Amino acid sequence: KHRSWIWNIKKSNLVIGFNFSNCNYFHNLLLSKNTQTEIPPTPTLTPTPVPEGACANVLFPLLPGSEWIYQSSGSGGLSRMIFQVISVENELASIHVVDEKIGITTDDTVRCEDRAIVNLPLVYISLLLSDYLDGVLNTYQESGLTAPSLTTFQENNWAYSWDVEKLVEQKIEVQVPGQGSGYILQNSIIKIQSEGNDVRETISVPFGTFEQAYLVTKNLRVPVTIGSNSAIFEVKYTEWYESFLGLLKIQVNSASIDYSGFPIPLQLDKTLELVEYTEGTQ
Repeated sequence: KHRSWIWNIKKSNLVIGFNFSNCNYFHNLLLSKNTQTEIPPTPTLTPTPVPEGACANVLFPLLPGSEWIYQSSGSGGLSRMIFQVISVENELASIHVVDEKIGITTDDTVRCEDRAIVNLPLVYISLLLSDYLDGVLNTYQESGLTAPSLTTFQENNWAYSWDVEKLVEQKIEVQVPGQGSGYILQNSIIKIQSEGNDVRETISVPFGTFEQAYLVTKNLRVPVTIGSNSAIFEVKYTEWYESFLGLLKIQVNSASIDYSGFPIPLQLDKTLELVEYTEGTQ
């Protein structure tokens, strides 16, 4: 026969009695407790410190001395880009960009407005399209913002869309498969549609892994002249950002040239990823 056990647990003057008249019952209770599935806690977003500065944008925190080094991969091999902020005075940031693949250096002034970025050279997408473009898409800002402010994103719960238009400064040659050369003419309008996603993603790049990356999908369109005919160069791509650190990654999703109603696909499998980052001074 099995003995009956009575256990008393005293805690805070409360006596709880357990009476197990059968050892099998006690054994089954312990087994049930040991095999109970534990539910992991729900992860919480960690707020990112907001730096001070007239051009400290949430997507492009342009602080004096900041430096981002990117690596592109895919067809055509590896290449690097170095993006530096030389100085910031009032709402103007002086930047220096080196594209090692095509050997071009860009020095420009970025205008900020209430911590939004008004203009920014198209150095990133120019590098990813370098197999088809003979140079960098140098532009003037026509309308819109390159990167809205943190306040704008927060007011829209981060599910925010915005457009920007840029004027091409100088003619640039485009390689059109099966058609030879085409040209993006001076004063052509580049239209970029951006759509922000309110769901954060985990993204890994050579610089590290980020669990709260902000995803933005983009669509770039610009007219191309091929002989006496007109066409549309269209690129769809995705960007990931870490708040107040900057751009983490760009992935080209598709690219084509719509020529006389027939899209000519471009073979692009390139990505641009952050390799090194140096935070500037506030």
